[in-house]
Amino acid sequence: LRPGVPLNASSALLTTQNNLPRFFLERFHPPAALGVFSLAWQLSQGAMVLLTSLNAVSSVEIGKRMEQHSAAAVFAELKRQFLRTLAAAGASFTLLLVLSWVLSRTVYRDYPNLVLICVLLNAGYLMLNITGSVTAYLFYERRTAILNTGYTLAVLTSAAACWAAGKAGLWYGYQIGAVSAILILLNVAFLGIIYRLASQHVRSGVTTPSGEPSEPTEPAEPALV
Repeated sequence: LRPGVPLNASSALLTTQNNLPRFFLERFHPPAALGVFSLAWQLSQGAMVLLTSLNAVSSVEIGKRMEQHSAAAVFAELKRQFLRTLAAAGASFTLLLVLSWVLSRTVYRDYPNLVLICVLLNAGYLMLNITGSVTAYLFYERRTAILNTGYTLAVLTSAAACWAAGKAGLWYGYQIGAVSAILILLNVAFLGIIYRLASQHVRSGVTTPSGEPSEPTEPAEPALV
């Protein structure tokens, strides 16, 4: 039970983050805005199916490399998973753009700004899923508190931004864009932390699954992600 508590906390925080725009849209904007957001959300979730599947696989693969007690192997696996998910994210985003544009010109012509809302909404969650390809490393390193602290800050700042935009009477796209911008900044920070930790272990030579270095071997220079 104890190892799963941090992961459950992360899931709860992300669920809260995901529902923040809807919560504030219902209170500050007409139903039409919520309708466009709901459709954009459904389209975005469809585009994310591949990325979430890749993230599930990447956590297992990273765990296997951690068992090898080789920091270089772990670093190489992190790079491989990151680049694979980045390529898939690019394909998913392109597909979303095409699909939302076609739908906005045919079936959903009465949904204004559908393409723009899809872009604003999807940008943050794309970055979240790209980073999700390597965040399992923090779990194996017993540093899940970093994730939970970051997600907590994201929820608080997103709620404040959505509330401020709503009270100011701004277009609802500003709320969605603010949430995505916060997610992007947060996950860039996560990537920096993961790169720094993994690079340190490469320089020390060998790492254990708990993140504690054992007897070092000849250090290897990490490749840039």
